[in-house]
Amino acid sequence: MANAIQAVETAVFAALSAAITAAPVYQHPPENAPWPLVIVGDIDGATPIGFDDDDDDDRIVPLQIAVVTEGRERAPCIALVGQVVSALRNNILIEAGFTIRALLESETVNNTDDGKGYVGIVQFRVFALGD
Repeated sequence: MANAIQAVETAVFAALSAAITAAPVYQHPPENAPWPLVIVGDIDGATPIGFDDDDDDDRIVPLQIAVVTEGRERAPCIALVGQVVSALRNNILIEAGFTIRALLESETVNNTDDGKGYVGIVQFRVFALGD
């Protein structure tokens, strides 16, 4: 069986790629990738859920998705953030021996440092339960 982090990354990338219509989805965007784009970002340390034995594969996986848009209007970034949330929140994904469910923790949209666009950050707490 794959580990929980691999399963979460694969399932999330596939779900976002299928649901996002206005931007490409990347794990590692090319250096000069044009905006808009969606990035499967940080997947922080997975925390074991179970207490029964050392072989329990169940994990809680913190996940961050970034959205970057160009222009002076916030609305395109907000729309992409909404697509990310809709693709993952409370949906059940199945991947490599895991049932995966992402619970929304937060979403923010801020101006880029250079003022030429917006960055949206969506944070999830993902439960990866081994079959």
